[in-house]
Amino acid sequence: MQMATIETVSQAEFLKSRQSLNAFSGYFEIAGRDAQVARQFSWGSTGEALADIPGLPFRLNGGELDYRTCISYLAGESPFLNIKECPLAGYALCQI
Repeated sequence: MQMATIETVSQAEFLKSRQSLNAFSGYFEIAGRDAQVARQFSWGSTGEALADIPGLPFRLNGGELDYRTCISYLAGESPFLNIKECPLAGYALCQI
């Protein structure tokens, strides 16, 4: 098992559909990490850059951040990818 990646619209839509069916809500840490380049993130498991996914925007939580940032998925009616200083508190979203 490893931390989840969200790389396609269909993956984002699947997570959104689970929220409405199962009361799946809150912040969930995923494999996105600071790529050590300004305003860029990569998947910790593969090193690949995070791509923009329509309908799943990035939002900065906590003002200006430098490095040591992580990404979490906010499950809710309007999901988004939350940019926050590491480590994140909350749940982990894993994939098998």
